[in-house]
Amino acid sequence: MFALDSGEKHAICAEYVYDVIKMSGTSKGVAAMIALFNYIFKLIIVALIKRVRFASQTRDMKYIMTFTYFVQFLNTGILTVLSAASMANFDDGSMVAQWIKMALP
Repeated sequence: MFALDSGEKHAICAEYVYDVIKMSGTSKGVAAMIALFNYIFKLIIVALIKRVRFASQTRDMKYIMTFTYFVQFLNTGILTVLSAASMANFDDGSMVAQWIKMALP
């Protein structure tokens, strides 16, 4: 607790602890989502490439590794950007209303 000159007490430490826990939870949650989505995308890519039935296993592995790399790279980038984005305007729908107004003549 921190006492001001007027005698009021403020819980500065409580706000700090709340912010630290919130940021830690967010970063761990985003990391878990990235890992989960990357794993799911890898399973889908492997299944799709196996259905193509290339003539050699080397070609299979080449396409699996290439597509997996690009999809995981994009997924990691998109989720990282979205986790850092401010979603304040998406709660009340005002952002969508602005887009509609801009799109309509």
